[in-house]
Amino acid sequence: MKKVIIECCENIIKTALLQDGSLIELIPSKKSTDFSVGDIFTGKIKRILKSGFAFIDIGSEKAAFLFFNDKKELPLKEIKIKEGSDLAVQIIREAEGEKGAAVTTALTLNGSLCVVSKGKGEIRISRKITDPQIRSDIREALSGDPFSRFDIIIRTKAESFPLSALKTEAESLIEELKQIENTGQFRKAPALLKKAESETLTAIKAFSAGEGIEVITNSSEDYLSFIDPEKTFTPTLYDEEIPLFRRYFIESKIDKLLKTKVWLKSGGWITIEPTEAMVVIDVNTGKNNSRSHRDTVLKTNKEAAAEILSQIRLRNLSGMIIIDFINMPSEEDNQTVLQILTEGAAHDRISTTVVGMTDLGLVLITRKKTGLPIAKILTAPCPCCGGTGHKIL
Repeated sequence: MKKVIIECCENIIKTALLQDGSLIELIPSKKSTDFSVGDIFTGKIKRILKSGFAFIDIGSEKAAFLFFNDKKELPLKEIKIKEGSDLAVQIIREAEGEKGAAVTTALTLNGSLCVVSKGKGEIRISRKITDPQIRSDIREALSGDPFSRFDIIIRTKAESFPLSALKTEAESLIEELKQIENTGQFRKAPALLKKAESETLTAIKAFSAGEGIEVITNSSEDYLSFIDPEKTFTPTLYDEEIPLFRRYFIESKIDKLLKTKVWLKSGGWITIEPTEAMVVIDVNTGKNNSRSHRDTVLKTNKEAAAEILSQIRLRNLSGMIIIDFINMPSEEDNQTVLQILTEGAAHDRISTTVVGMTDLGLVLITRKKTGLPIAKILTAPCPCCGGTGHKIL
């Protein structure tokens, strides 16, 4: 059974997705934030660097930055990049620390069947749609104008719908993109052109997958927003004295998500160390003591693989993730662990790719960045140690 628990505190909204009582995903968000991933603005170009970066004023405290030499960006002659000019951009990464938000000129809109963005007419179809005839029919249906000047990603869900529905949605998204850009030409920069759907609502929709789910919240505003005539969501307004997350034992689980060490049931453990450039995860056998060394290592690595995928999703870790598994001489054992990772990554709603394993047992996973890690939202650097975790003697 699926449940969504939404607890509104003074400055934070915390959303927990539960399946059969297990915490599947946690989405914390700050109430005060006015700039989110997916928001589209007309901004003013403040400065252009020879290194390929431009700083854009979108109305935030820190200027957003655009890497216009990125292959995903539109040609320079098309976006007319020069200091002082206005430019329609979309946030692809929220501001973090001293860095402003990252933006792109390849404006993107999400639909239930496809994703449309300004581009070169490329069509990418979900790998899970394997029927060659269906793939060919999709490409034929989306050929020519108005599709030739837009990139379109086809979701797996589109396979279950008629081509006419896919084509209609793609045309609608293209028309909306055109209207957004036209509006931007008559708005004084910086100005918001389109507010993106919240990450929380996006996650809830993906989690429900069209099934009826129960939503429990201590916010009357959220309660009213989930009253759904189609009964997809069954809302309950929580008004007991015990805090909502404590009532459902989520508070204690969050405490564990903020720790470096995660214990495994077998007696082993994993350590998770996020850095500026990547996330490093180490696997240890600990107290695990099976009948043979091979059994001990394989059992620990298999359990660690499943737990790591869960921790990546719960902590919202992204970018390059390096996992140092315990070395296994057997290629068969290595493939077993990789299979667990690959199958588990497919269940993550955020694009996650298992790149492979080296001879030393190091595995590289890449995960698309959407929002900040939960530790960045729910914690602040310690005033005593400055976030190092060590007290100076």
